[in-house]
Amino acid sequence: SVNPGGDAIVELVAVNHIPTRQKNVIITDQLENGMTYVSGSSSVAPEISGNTLTFKLGEMDFDKEIKISYKVKASKDNKSVRISLENFDKDINWDIQKNEGNEDWLPNNDVFRSPSTSVHIINEVNESDASIISEKYIITGKNPAARFYHRYNTQYGNDAGFVEINVNNGPFIPVKKEKFLRNGYTGPMAYVTLAIPSLDAFSGNSGGNWSGTNVNSGPWVDSYIDLSEYIGQSVVFKFRFGSDTSVKASGDVTGWFIDDFELIDIYKYNTSACIIADNGSGERSCTQTIQTLVNTDIGISSAENINEDVMNFKLSPNPAEDYVIFSASSIKGVQAKISIISPEGRVIFENNVLLDKSTRYYPLDISNIPTGFYLVKLQAGTHVST
Repeated sequence: SVNPGGDAIVELVAVNHIPTRQKNVIITDQLENGMTYVSGSSSVAPEISGNTLTFKLGEMDFDKEIKISYKVKASKDNKSVRISLENFDKDINWDIQKNEGNEDWLPNNDVFRSPSTSVHIINEVNESDASIISEKYIITGKNPAARFYHRYNTQYGNDAGFVEINVNNGPFIPVKKEKFLRNGYTGPMAYVTLAIPSLDAFSGNSGGNWSGTNVNSGPWVDSYIDLSEYIGQSVVFKFRFGSDTSVKASGDVTGWFIDDFELIDIYKYNTSACIIADNGSGERSCTQTIQTLVNTDIGISSAENINEDVMNFKLSPNPAEDYVIFSASSIKGVQAKISIISPEGRVIFENNVLLDKSTRYYPLDISNIPTGFYLVKLQAGTHVST
């Protein structure tokens, strides 16, 4: 991934697998709009024409390998957008479910990413099956994804954690490994642990120190789940961990740690590189499309001084029957909350939304709300619009 306005390192490796010398070998890399080559950063100087980088490698003998490394800069204007964030440092609206064993998901102040707390379940030599379950989210955006940061130190294969989702109040089902955009499951989970066939999960050691005083210095893994098929639907996430009675992981600290769970609308760059010999007249071979995910812009307004002129929203259709589309924008990036309130003042729906200059659309399912008059409230800090 790359930060808006930040640099990304590109590494290309070319190998001649043809059992003859290849002449006038050329590699081309077509950069997407928003990506620019960092001058002087390449180990092999390219020719530049518009967004195309051309590397002329000359002759390559059979089995010869050439490595090229260079930097590209991402536009500061292209960025993923945070829709919602749970950092587990304040009141947590997530539920705990324990199906078996004595182990619970608990706040942890020793191993965390930000600001000072994660949620954690320990890995002991016991049969356990415990989950932490999110609140309900309405999935919005063009390329929505769930991103979470985690560390784990467990017995590989037998003691493991995985993600389940519930769509539109349906049953919880495991997220398949193919749905991860990045840093997916490490491998299969043993059937004997939870008796679920063909289950993949996170297990083993994610890296870092698990003993002594520096247990919080290890790397956090950022995993992304593609949510594009659920746009406009409600989704609940479940982080589920199971263990057996064989052995546990080594180290003073064991288990699975989760922190900074986000729903984001992803901005990504797609690119591929191609190689060809004989100065462009030979057989052409290209890589698969490589995706570079752009991080969110961390500068979000606190919304304490938002005034009426900077936020706009509307509902359609109005009146409505089964659903209503809420659209809103703000000249400042701000975290806001939308609520539907009954005439008696009871909040019957609320959800966090991120507003910026672009008009964003949020479909709201109102099919289970009785017919009547309701107040829709948008609040950011001390400002309220209805």
